[in-house]
Amino acid sequence: MKTKNILFVMALMGSMTGSVAQNVTILHMKDGTTRRFTNGTKETTSIRFYEYAPSETDTPHFTTTHDNGYQATWDVNQVWTIDGKYVVGLFWQTDIPQNFEARHGVCLGTKPGVTVDNCDHKTYATDLDGYPGCHYMVIGERWKKYMEMTINVAHKEPRFYIYDEENNRLITPLELGQTYYYRTFAECQVEENGQQETAVLYGTEQSFHVPKLMADFGYANPARFSFGAVDTFAEHFPEGVTPPTWEQMESLWNLWLTTEEAKQIDLSPYISSETFDDGLAYCINRIPDEFYTWIINREIYIDPLDGIFEVSQYQNSQTFELEPTITPRLVSNVDASWGVPGNKYVRFEQNMTKVNHSVTYRSDEVVAGVPYDVIIVFAPETVESSQIPTKVNVNANAVGSESSSQLAKSLEAPADKTTHVQVAEKYSITTMGLDLIIKTNVSSSELSRNKFNRTMRIAEIRLIPRH
Repeated sequence: MKTKNILFVMALMGSMTGSVAQNVTILHMKDGTTRRFTNGTKETTSIRFYEYAPSETDTPHFTTTHDNGYQATWDVNQVWTIDGKYVVGLFWQTDIPQNFEARHGVCLGTKPGVTVDNCDHKTYATDLDGYPGCHYMVIGERWKKYMEMTINVAHKEPRFYIYDEENNRLITPLELGQTYYYRTFAECQVEENGQQETAVLYGTEQSFHVPKLMADFGYANPARFSFGAVDTFAEHFPEGVTPPTWEQMESLWNLWLTTEEAKQIDLSPYISSETFDDGLAYCINRIPDEFYTWIINREIYIDPLDGIFEVSQYQNSQTFELEPTITPRLVSNVDASWGVPGNKYVRFEQNMTKVNHSVTYRSDEVVAGVPYDVIIVFAPETVESSQIPTKVNVNANAVGSESSSQLAKSLEAPADKTTHVQVAEKYSITTMGLDLIIKTNVSSSELSRNKFNRTMRIAEIRLIPRH
């Protein structure tokens, strides 16, 4: 039901009489009070009744989606996340006559029942340029870039840009897990008992909850390491190495938990739990030293098929699409007499014969700072009768790094026997994860003379720690 505030706008109308009229207009109010208006030099007095309907922020239901799929609903018009902190935007419209000289604003508090005299924060809004009766407010910490805000105004472009300026700012940190209550208001100049007074007209009180999410506090379900535990664990790594993050260690941690060694260690004293908006979560507050010992001494096996990250490509002259120059094919049930590990290998069949080909193998389990011997096993040719060898270059780099190291150049891989090659001794990287690039290195003349071909056959890749 609308709240009615009867305000008066006086407009003296009529023709000049040449003398002062003595007529008086008397208005009897429902509460028993009266208002007297002398006509003055005019013949009539015009009184207009203004009915104030409390303003509400337009479309005040904004939804944010978070990493684990949790969605939070905010009773505001816009939400931004800046460096892990939240900023909200409000937009509202009013139809208060210009005669009332209204000053619009927002009051904010952490308890319901906020007013201009009972709130934690109050600030005023300037009119939105080009949108009569429209106002906006941004609540939160400062930011250093402009942001776009969506609004709902008939026949107008439904968005505008907000810049880091002084106007329309309620600057206060929004605490995670806290609920905030707010009301828009207008301070108006009205006549009261023959005197001009300030009346405050309020919008409907609304609230928004700042989500408290497990990921923001280092918790997860299932459990993850706390920020402090990761920082302490980082002290194990040598100088000049970037210690791994939780995300980089998680798969290794889950593998370690299945070992007999891990099963003998009681982690319960180091696990805490807490309830968040997105559920009950757990945190491991200490990473055992045994886990570090395990990851730096663990031999790493890269599957010749599953470990493929990418292969070389070329642009199709007909479709202009990028297509692979080679296609990996798993060759199984290789005769044991060949001595191929697991009796299988991956044969890279050529889609394009005029270029050298490459395959990149990726392992996210290679630990930064650990010296590894890198061993590649090349299989013999068991599909075709041809026994022509190939030549390859082998390069390596940390995942995400643009700088690579050449481990082997023009390495010959025979087609008539299984070949174990150590392409690197005590090779290490400074960040977690390794890309190993194997590329054929056969010239056109070598190809035309059948001295070498460009068919790669990879059976196994291993990285063995050498401390």
